[in-house]
Amino acid sequence: MITLSQLTPHLARGWQTRTNSAGSVALTFDDGPDPETTPLLLKMLDDAGLKATMFVVGQKCRKQGSLLREVYAAGHSIACHGYVHTRHGFRGKAFLERSIRQSSFLLDEFGVKI
Repeated sequence: MITLSQLTPHLARGWQTRTNSAGSVALTFDDGPDPETTPLLLKMLDDAGLKATMFVVGQKCRKQGSLLREVYAAGHSIACHGYVHTRHGFRGKAFLERSIRQSSFLLDEFGVKI
């Protein structure tokens, strides 16, 4: 059996993702929403006609709720990157569960589905 602490170092390398059509690419962006970089990223993606998955941090979402809603309204997928930006692999199971649950509840409050 693989433990979370054994798996975590590999998470940063990304996952292989299958797309629905040949020639497609999966784009992901982490650690937002950020008031400086996210609006620029949204404009670039919109100009290119692309959609991405945004792995958001709960604490940042609490401070940037309107920006989170803007990302979601633009049709991008939202995924949970935990409530705080920390190395989750060095934390216990209870911390991980609490971090994900807290972020999930917060996203629900903002009307964002993951």
